[in-house]
Amino acid sequence: MTTSLQINRQMGAILDTDQLLREMATLISERYAFDAFKLYRWNEEEKSLCCDDPGAPPEFANIPLAPVTPLGYALLSNRPVYLPDTGNSQRFALDPGCLQARSRVLLPMRVGGRIQGILDLQSARRRMCTQVELDALQTLADQLAVAIQNAQLYAQALAAKAEAERANLLRRRLLSNVSHELRAPLNTILGYCQTAISESGPYDQPVPAELVGDLRHIQRSGQHLVRLVDDLLSLSLAEIGALETGADAHEWPGEPGHHTARRARLHWHLRHTGHCHAGGLWRGPVGGGQLHL
Repeated sequence: MTTSLQINRQMGAILDTDQLLREMATLISERYAFDAFKLYRWNEEEKSLCCDDPGAPPEFANIPLAPVTPLGYALLSNRPVYLPDTGNSQRFALDPGCLQARSRVLLPMRVGGRIQGILDLQSARRRMCTQVELDALQTLADQLAVAIQNAQLYAQALAAKAEAERANLLRRRLLSNVSHELRAPLNTILGYCQTAISESGPYDQPVPAELVGDLRHIQRSGQHLVRLVDDLLSLSLAEIGALETGADAHEWPGEPGHHTARRARLHWHLRHTGHCHAGGLWRGPVGGGQLHL
């Protein structure tokens, strides 16, 4: 029992599949006196077993399910198969791919009641196993199946994280480019409006009052678009955790009314109700929101 717990802790701490299999080979050799092992993964779609060894012969790449073989019987029966002497077995013929193995133990690898594959332990010498040892080996196979699944899920999580970071980078670049492309014409429009509504006018000619009103409207609309662009960039930074926030205290004297606070690209429209007892305003990572104080 102690050995099983130690193995479980040791395998559970490894999140790399290749390292896990190397540690497994060492464990099997040192603790259970088996010379080698092969790991066969079950392919549900093709209904076949595949040897998880890059150096395996081509015939081990896709092994059809057959109950007359030790692999097929262990998979279909969901029970260990113990062959103390493969050359003298009355039940199974000698496996051409395991001619060097004198004794074999084939164990179904299970996670949550579902078989993930077969663990094939091999010994070049005749290896006698008690039922207690076979039970311990079956527990080891199930632990290995869980550890392999955890390592695969961890690898998938790392890949998903890398993809998300890449997507965030692309989004930031896109927003930066969009901001630049919007700011350039907006700055031109705002600059012209500011010049046009000045006292001298752009061409030292007076500007009609009706046109000045229209230019001021254009100027206000342009400034509003600039604030929207700023808020859009702030939102994108907030989503990836790159926006710095802080607490600012504001006093709202006078009669209830509407107040606008702008700082660090964040624009809040505040409606003072006259019943606020809060000590300050918390500046959060959302632009264009409304806070009722």
